Amino acid sequence: MEINLNKPLQIITPEPLSYREYFQELWRNRHILIALYNRNIKQQYVQTKLGIAWAVLKPSIIVLVFTVLFSWFIKIKAGDYPYALFALSGLIAWNLFSIIFNSGSQAIKTNAEIIKKKSIPLLLFPILTVADALNDWVISFVLMLLLMLFLGYLPHLSIVLLPLVLALNILLAFGAAVWLSLLNIRFRDINQFVPYLVNFSIWLTPVFFPVTIIPEPYGWIINLNPMTGILNMYRYILFGEILNLSACLWSCFLAISLTATSIHVFIRKEGEMIDNL
Repeated sequence: MEINLNKPLQIITPEPLSYREYFQELWRNRHILIALYNRNIKQQYVQTKLGIAWAVLKPSIIVLVFTVLFSWFIKIKAGDYPYALFALSGLIAWNLFSIIFNSGSQAIKTNAEIIKKKSIPLLLFPILTVADALNDWVISFVLMLLLMLFLGYLPHLSIVLLPLVLALNILLAFGAAVWLSLLNIRFRDINQFVPYLVNFSIWLTPVFFPVTIIPEPYGWIINLNPMTGILNMYRYILFGEILNLSACLWSCFLAISLTATSIHVFIRKEGEMIDNL
């Protein structure tokens, strides 16, 4: 039989799983997620000298530095509550976003050896970064509540909306991380720029400064940053800050659309991602 060497090769790839089948497969592999989560807990808190104390010290030191700089020296007035509370509330939301975005975008490459040894849904690894990031978030949020009580403030009645705000915070970071992880496999140099991107972006986000210091004609620019709406929602449920409805709706739209589209493409491209590891 003659073989036509000029005929282009046809690469046969298996059909991607349906959404239902994929998430069923994720659920069947939940024991791997739990095992990896427990491993990370031990590495982060148990096997280090400072352990959980570092999760308290890190935001405390940052808030102290910026309180001295912005509140005492530059005299920035953040609202009807102490600047320390303003800065810490912003830092809690930003840290959750940055950890998920940083770690999630590199999760597939970081766990390449496990992926090559065992057939498991790759989405498990970005989900793992969410679980890891929530550890620090819980510790920081408890610190936030304790600081509020110490300074004589009680959370606003809308604190009942905390699960919704937290979910939007996670979805925005998760969707962006999954999209970037897709690009990270094909364009391997992207992960070199992610930490710099995150470190720079904090200065384009009202974490340590209020939106009101920006001249009104240019306020719409910072509202394009989806974290602006997320931070506004945090400060609304904690302190009763007035909601910027347009910024909040934009954040909700991006959080949901980024997550939905990234998961759709991720499931369709998973086989290709494994081949490129």
